[in-house]
Parts: sequence; structure tokens; C-alpha cells
Amino acid sequence: MRKNKIKIIKVWVFGSIISIIVTCFIASFFLNTVPEYQYDDELGFYSSPADFIINFRKEGWASTHFGRYSIAGIENINEINEPKVAIWGDSHVEAFQVDDQYKSHQVLTRIQSNQCSPFVGVGIGQSGWSIADYYFRIQDYERVSDFSYHFIVLNDFDDTYPNNENFKKNPHFKFTDKGQNKKPLVEIRHWINQFKLNALWAILKNTVTNPLTKKTRTLRFRPGPIDKKQSDDQLKTSNQEESWSFVFEKLKSITKKPIVFVYAPSVPTIYHNKINQGNDNSFELSRFKAFSKKYGFDVLDLTEDWNGFYNTTHQFPRGFINSVPSKGHWNEEGHYLVAKKIGDYLDKHKTCL
Repeated sequence: MRKNKIKIIKVWVFGSIISIIVTCFIASFFLNTVPEYQYDDELGFYSSPADFIINFRKEGWASTHFGRYSIAGIENINEINEPKVAIWGDSHVEAFQVDDQYKSHQVLTRIQSNQCSPFVGVGIGQSGWSIADYYFRIQDYERVSDFSYHFIVLNDFDDTYPNNENFKKNPHFKFTDKGQNKKPLVEIRHWINQFKLNALWAILKNTVTNPLTKKTRTLRFRPGPIDKKQSDDQLKTSNQEESWSFVFEKLKSITKKPIVFVYAPSVPTIYHNKINQGNDNSFELSRFKAFSKKYGFDVLDLTEDWNGFYNTTHQFPRGFINSVPSKGHWNEEGHYLVAKKIGDYLDKHKTCL
């Protein structure tokens, strides 16, 4: 009787191990690759290593191939002879959701190839980046390569206000470089990908992070009312122009090359089963444009381009077949519209012989 129990336990243990191995192997084809980072001595911050490939399945279905200096789809930007323009942004420019050839910087390069004095687009982005990150990274990349323009993508204006992380307000405005910080579990990310343990990583990540809000889960043991943190509106600073003055002065101090802002709002969207083409940030945008002009920065506004594309095609520049339509990251059409907007601007500001 005892031998039978031991045999049954062995079968269950062995079966469980095999089930976990098979599940992890199959899941690796349907889950995102775990991002890997290493410290780049030339750039001076943590970035994706050269020859690393990200397979992204959560939103869209695509692969990103990193070259030198963590540039997607370009093996080495210093082997490019044509003048380069940098497109800066967060996860929208990082663009794991679309294959390399459909990312905005690659599309821009193809559009420009048919023009006189063509530019080559270089996309430089990382999830979570904001205006403070662009301040530090522009200096890093200009140290290793040359760029004719810097285009900074803004999906809203939150990145232009203090966030209590790398853009602080008290006691005075200050940028801090979080790129120097070591990424969590940086040593084991490679082994997770190597042994197809993406499923276990996803379980761990969803355990410590709310998958809907993307915020870290916390436990609370103290009774009584919860201490309220400052709201986003309070953090933005009541003196809007003070914040923008600081941002523009800092950006002007680090490069002599033109910096252009590209505003890509979340329109059109499906709201209560209707198409909403209104831009909630229109007043803020008009103020930002006027204030930018004082400092010599141009602003490209994609609001009409987004809405015009939908009115013509009834397709959205955001969303994928496996995600919510009209929301989330740019799809292939969205990247094309961003590239075209930048390309049109470049054509107007260059001299052809």
C-alpha cells in the first residue's frame, strides 16, 4: 500500500514537472520576450544590447531587432552616410508592436529616399521615458553620432511637468538621470529568455503589478484613512509657464541642432459606442505652441492627420487586431502618419540644389 502511494506521488511530481516545462515552452511563442538591458559604456546608461531580438505578442504581433546603440532595425548608425534625424519618444517610438520596417523612423527613411537631400530616420525610445530622459539621452547620442534634427514625440503634456521622479519641482526644478539606475533583475532576464520561462516571468510581473493600471501592487496594514498623494493636476504645477521655461532652457543648452515637438494625441477614439474626434488638450496645446514659439521650437500637431485618416479610411492610427480598437500604441498606419508629418516638415526646411 505504501509503495503504491509513493508511486502515485512520483507520477504526480513527474507529471507536474513535465506539464510546467511544456506549458512554458508553448507559452514562449505567445508571450512577450522579456526585455534585456546592459550598461553601454559609450552611451553611459542601460539599454538593449546589440543583436537582441524582442518578440511582442500582447499588442500586435511583431519582432524588434536591435543594432548598435540600441537602435531598432539599424545595425550601426555610424555607417550611414546620409544626414540623420532622431525621433525621440517612449514606448510609442520604441514600437515593439510593429515590425522594424513599419516603425516611424524606418518609414521616414523610405519616404525621404525619393526626395532630394534625403534624411535617414533614427528611432530612439524606451518605455517610460519622458522629457527629462530626452534631456540626458540627446547628450549621450550626440556624443557617439551626429544628427541634423531632434523630433520629440509627446502623446500628451504630462511629460512636460514635474512628476516627482526624474523631473522634480521642490525646492526647485531639477532633472535627474534614471538611465543610470540598474534595471530590476537585469542579470536573470537573459536566462529567462534562454530557457523559455516567459510564462513564469508574466506570472511574477502580474503578481507585483496591476495589469490594468500598470502600477505596483502594495500591501497596507495600518488602519485608518489612506494618505492621499498629490493629484496629477497638482504635480503639473500651477505655474505652467515656469515648468515649460525650465524645460525649454534645458533643451536649448544641450544641443545646437533644431528640436521639434511632435504632438500625437489619443484621437479619434471609441467612447460610449461613438467616435470621439475631440482633443481634450486643445487649450493646453494652443498655449504650448505659443510658448514654444518664444523659445524657437516648432510643434507639429497630428490631431487633424489622425482624424482625417479615420474620416477617409474608417481605420484608426492606434490599436491592433488583438487589442482595443482606437486605443493603445500606434499601429502601422499610425507610424506612417507620424513619419509623413515629419517628412513634410523636413521637405519644407531643406534646400535642394
